[in-house]
Amino acid sequence: MLVSYDTHTPLTPLRRDMLRILEAGYKAIAIDALLPKRFRVSGDTLIIRDAASVTRMSLKGVRHIYLAGFGKGSAVACAYIASQLKNRLTEGVVIDVLQEKKYHTRSGSRMHVFWGTHPLPSRQNVAATKRIVRMVRSATKDDVVIYFVGGGGSSLLCGSMEEMKCARFSFDALTKHGAAIEELNVVRKHTSLVKGGWLAAYAAPARQVSLVVSDVCGNDMATIASGPTMYDATTVTGASALLKKYGVPECPLAETPKDKELFARSSYHMLACNEDAVLAMTKKARALGYIASVGSLALSGEAYKALRPLAQKVGNRETIICAGETTVTIHGTGRGGRNQEAALGVVAAMQKDAQQYKSVCAASVASDAYDNTDVAGAIADTDIADSALRAGLSAETFLRDNDSYHFFKKIGGHVTAQKNCFNVSDIMVVIKSKV
Repeated sequence: MLVSYDTHTPLTPLRRDMLRILEAGYKAIAIDALLPKRFRVSGDTLIIRDAASVTRMSLKGVRHIYLAGFGKGSAVACAYIASQLKNRLTEGVVIDVLQEKKYHTRSGSRMHVFWGTHPLPSRQNVAATKRIVRMVRSATKDDVVIYFVGGGGSSLLCGSMEEMKCARFSFDALTKHGAAIEELNVVRKHTSLVKGGWLAAYAAPARQVSLVVSDVCGNDMATIASGPTMYDATTVTGASALLKKYGVPECPLAETPKDKELFARSSYHMLACNEDAVLAMTKKARALGYIASVGSLALSGEAYKALRPLAQKVGNRETIICAGETTVTIHGTGRGGRNQEAALGVVAAMQKDAQQYKSVCAASVASDAYDNTDVAGAIADTDIADSALRAGLSAETFLRDNDSYHFFKKIGGHVTAQKNCFNVSDIMVVIKSKV
């Protein structure tokens, strides 16, 4: 299985069904399986399929093709794209995260793969980004620039040391205050000379093709990776207002390019989003005999509260499947991620009222299998809640310290998955068996 479960208690039938449903979601967004369905070159034609349409683009008369990739999974994705382009590819530059360095990309001599850091940018990110900028600046009107834009691109794509310093400070401060990802990215755009459309501005007037994997609720392409290839409608004034809203000292801010002609030869295509995973999970749940429904594709709010309403209302032999991105307001010094905190929030509720959650199992996992730790997320059920109480462990105490990781490490319940999937936000499931 792509998914495994670390528990100190037996793998119950309900937990086994949970893992099967989660695995169906991971299979649907596996990079190697999904890309051949969405991108290929046939003769002199580039073919791109997304959920809404099929685009065919002639490569006849194109002088140079450049490939730039940034985001989680970009090394593997760009290796596949390069294999389709073959000798047509002039040059490619990719920056991916360190956790995926172990994957062999077979990218070839024309591809330059860099390994950066996430969620905070570093010198490696700056060096790789400068290489990308230098490449796209060389493009002319007779050239094509293909971008792979993925989750985590906001951190990986960092144009200068000044931006790095500001990003590290503002990201940490805004995250601690519970700012939403959309708000973080507005600030990021205006502290950068690569985000917020700048990358497209450098490559104009070349034809530009953005292949996007969404990790953002609602799939706003201008928000994903802070929109480096898209026209940006936000302003310096808005970014400044957000910093004031959260009491964060202002960094040097700059306006994003507002000349829409710079984007006239750009096209955008959604390669993957959380709906791909959710639909596959819904199909699997029904195959297992559950009444399955989609609760939300944009679930948000405080992580520890997010799954409680679903766990309360789920019916017998029913599954509710959601995707989205919650937030964690940091109060303590513990370790964890928003998915583990979401599961721990359910455990805390179960410890207070086990009867209300009888026969319920809930889980929240990161689609890229990295929940700010070495695990993807966690499962919550009354067995875990009872085991913790017998061990003298209060879920509420661990929540107050934002220490979900060590709670599940002690009691069991961690979910791990292979890190070969696109980042399409988080995936959440609530199941109730027959009573």
